[in-house]
Amino acid sequence: MKFNVHSLAFKQTLLILLGITVIFGTLLLTLQRLVNTRMSELIMARGQEISEKHVSLIDNIFDGSASIVKGIVDKIEQGEISQADMGDFLPAAYRNAHDKVAITSALVVAYEPENGKEFIRITGDGLNGKVLNGSGYQSMSWYVEAKAKGKGIWCEPFISNYVDKPVAVYAMPFYETLPDGSKKFKGVVCLDILLSFLRDAVASIQIENSGYAFILSAENKIVAHPRDDWIFKETLYSLAKGRDANLSDFEKAVRELHSGILLGKTFKGESACIYFSHMKVDGWVFGIVWPADEFFEKRRKMTSILGMLSLLGYALMFGLVLVISSRVSRPLKELASVAKRLGQGDFEVEIPQVKGKDEIAEFAEAFGHMRDSLKENIEKQKGVERVQNELEMARKIQLGLLAKNDDDDGVKDNRHKLYPFILPAKEVGGDFYDFVKVDENRLAFLIADVSGKGIPAALLMMSSRSMLKSVVLAGSSVEDTFNVVNDRLAFRNYLNMFVTVWMGILDLRTGEVEFACAGHNPPVICHDDGTVEFAKSRPGLVLAAMEGTRYKRQTLKLEPGDTIFLYTDGVTEATNANEELFGDDRLLQTLREACGMEPAEICPFVKSKIDAFVGDAPQFDDITMLALKFVGKT
Repeated sequence: MKFNVHSLAFKQTLLILLGITVIFGTLLLTLQRLVNTRMSELIMARGQEISEKHVSLIDNIFDGSASIVKGIVDKIEQGEISQADMGDFLPAAYRNAHDKVAITSALVVAYEPENGKEFIRITGDGLNGKVLNGSGYQSMSWYVEAKAKGKGIWCEPFISNYVDKPVAVYAMPFYETLPDGSKKFKGVVCLDILLSFLRDAVASIQIENSGYAFILSAENKIVAHPRDDWIFKETLYSLAKGRDANLSDFEKAVRELHSGILLGKTFKGESACIYFSHMKVDGWVFGIVWPADEFFEKRRKMTSILGMLSLLGYALMFGLVLVISSRVSRPLKELASVAKRLGQGDFEVEIPQVKGKDEIAEFAEAFGHMRDSLKENIEKQKGVERVQNELEMARKIQLGLLAKNDDDDGVKDNRHKLYPFILPAKEVGGDFYDFVKVDENRLAFLIADVSGKGIPAALLMMSSRSMLKSVVLAGSSVEDTFNVVNDRLAFRNYLNMFVTVWMGILDLRTGEVEFACAGHNPPVICHDDGTVEFAKSRPGLVLAAMEGTRYKRQTLKLEPGDTIFLYTDGVTEATNANEELFGDDRLLQTLREACGMEPAEICPFVKSKIDAFVGDAPQFDDITMLALKFVGKT
């Protein structure tokens, strides 16, 4: 049998070198992994030991402060202390708190305003036992957060107005028990503690190998660190700017795990081993940093020895095959260089001429054909892919602006139920819906359809939605909202586009709906008794058509159990293969069948009826719906 030195079979013998490389590499990586695992276990154990020793002391101080506030709240709720008693009670309570927790800075009792009158009492360090009156406290973070969450919480630290130093605040709401057994929010008690003790606690922790400890707040703000200029002034985000610091991985691990260890970067961008553990205070993190260059010195020495031995053996084997491989690898290197330039978009590169009749010569010829084909196809694909990518991104942004349900937009209320649905005909569309609480007892909801399709309609949709929402939230009536938004949209409306809108404001106490219509389809009302009818809605001129247009306020009444169904013309004008419209009559019949369903069932049910009617015919218009059920008092 003749032996062909030009065959790849001969050249494949050089793969032995690769096999040996893989073996050496696998052994080296396995040993490194074992060393890393053992070192990580040692660091974890050491970090846990230090953390448990010091964090428990810090947590006890926070627990003691919280128990003081809880005791005062119990006395207020049980009627032992009234507003009139606060002037005498508060100084004594503060001195008692200061005796128990020496770092107590201030004690505050703030009542929910009644009849427009505020009532807040403050005493603490620097006030010499005096009780101060405050004002404007309803917007303070400690008051807002405690009221919203309905339980005792540790708020994000801030600089106190009274001692001009960083403090942590524990705030807890108190309630009045009404005759029917329900609870009525009455106010908030909070206690400030100075955070300087954390700096002293961290500085006192002795950690080997130049290590140090730090503490982060729930918002990643540094509240304790060996560097005083970082305390309460820097966060993970601000420290990461301009540095190669792997802080995003650290933050993700901290939020998902109770404790753990990371190999990453310090705040100064240095390689380090970081151990973290959560404290009892929600979101606060205790961390320990060991500089990796010092702590892993032994591991690096062991790795260096293994690497030197592997490199020596590899060099000896490489020398044996170097002469043989040089001739074979030369054309492959040239082709690899060509491939790199092709990958960078250089389709004018010359393909090297490879002499001979072996597989490499055939490969070089095929490479030339591939270059020509890639050059032609990529030019065609560039334009199409760019447009498709931009449209897909625009679609995600547009749909991401719309709330998926009432809980998503923070309007959930047991006095109503609602469910929206939207399906653009193209990547982006002009339909939109929205709902927002104007105040505690009024819910604004709307549906709209922008003229045209694609990017222009999507841009007008986003600006229209933003204007409608901001104006109605500013306290405007529904007709004034339309008047203001129409004038803004009509100004410089060079493309003569317009928006049809139906918008109502539901009084959740009575079921009264005040609404205005700008050229939009009238909604359908599904009564609790099973009857269905179009709402009596007089259409006005579409928005953006003409400056100075004025819209009229209209009203309708929803009884408990009634559902109002809003939709765009993509529903009634859905067309089948015979060019028949779904129409108003089919919509009414569909909603009669849907009587008794919840809003979350009505919209999918209507969509299924449209799909059955349309069949395989393409969708030409956006389909948008919003079902709102008035439950009434519960």
